[in-house]
Amino acid sequence: YTGQRFAAYGNEDDKSSAAGEKYSTYFGIPNWNYSFDSGNAHYLFVNSQAPASAASVDADLAAAKTRGIKWLIVIVHIPMVTPPSKHPAQDPTGLKTVFAKYPVDLVLQAHNHCYARSVRLKGTYWYLVGTGGRDFYTAKTNTSFKKIINKTYGILDVTVGETSITTKFKSISNAILDTFIINKA
Repeated sequence: YTGQRFAAYGNEDDKSSAAGEKYSTYFGIPNWNYSFDSGNAHYLFVNSQAPASAASVDADLAAAKTRGIKWLIVIVHIPMVTPPSKHPAQDPTGLKTVFAKYPVDLVLQAHNHCYARSVRLKGTYWYLVGTGGRDFYTAKTNTSFKKIINKTYGILDVTVGETSITTKFKSISNAILDTFIINKA
């Protein structure tokens, strides 16, 4: 991949202050709560280690809507919605309530080392993509999650279009193991 890269800060990235500083320098992001627009999508990155306040996230999403942004996408490391696994869901600053207000279309999370895709919950699809290279955790079946894949390394390919977001979970051998399309008129 040769395009621009953006990162979400997680617990594995700050094992020491030196490691955290190197990560910040590499990506050129001094504050890990940040957002930007690209085309008709607004991307909001939330630092799980020092999450933004609900008020600041609310203001950010409101401003995106005021600009006429169609798609709201949030990226966060520690999951706020997850099937039962090693780590429970955490929402210390009440962001799920803010996400439901607009609603956010897609939340990408990690921390639990498995893949899961939720049904639409209060307007939002929640993905868990913790499949990047550490030991695996098993996610258990849950009615809120339509698809769960355990013990498979992979990536989530997300394509944002005018009327849809297409997601494809691909194994490291490039096999497509899950495809889903979120539509919006």
